[in-house]
Amino acid sequence: AVTPLLIYSPVRAWMGQIQLNYEKRDYYDLETRDADYLQAAPAVKYTFAGNHVLMLSGSFFRETADAEYYSNTGWDVALTSELRIWKSTILYGKGLFRDTRYDERETLAPETRKDQQWQGGAGFRQMFSLHKVNDFSLDLGYQHSDTSSTFDIYENQRDLVTLSTTWRW
Repeated sequence: AVTPLLIYSPVRAWMGQIQLNYEKRDYYDLETRDADYLQAAPAVKYTFAGNHVLMLSGSFFRETADAEYYSNTGWDVALTSELRIWKSTILYGKGLFRDTRYDERETLAPETRKDQQWQGGAGFRQMFSLHKVNDFSLDLGYQHSDTSSTFDIYENQRDLVTLSTTWRW
């Protein structure tokens, strides 16, 4: 994969960025799923006094697989927020909508597949200073996803709880 990123920040509070992504996907057991994936993802971020953050982002993507029924085009839009409740404690949330359209109907599908997905999540991140300022974090997060599809086997709802750590040295 190659992922260049351009960031523009005219003033401290505002930041704009665009990220491009190219992936060469090579599946071990399913060669018809091998694909090239292209994505352009712009975002605008505003930082309020107290380092609270609100970010609007999105992406446009295209995947061209060896089998046309895996090839797809789509877009998404997301709103993310971070609220610093103490100097090293953050509450965060994110909402996302994604729309994906496939190029060809799968063999058993009633029609050409179209998916729509909603995601919502929230979490709590606590930063610690072990060797450097805020070099270690503990994060507890929750995400709910709801996917609807024209092909029922892809419809699902799921809930995900994560507990993770990060250490920068």
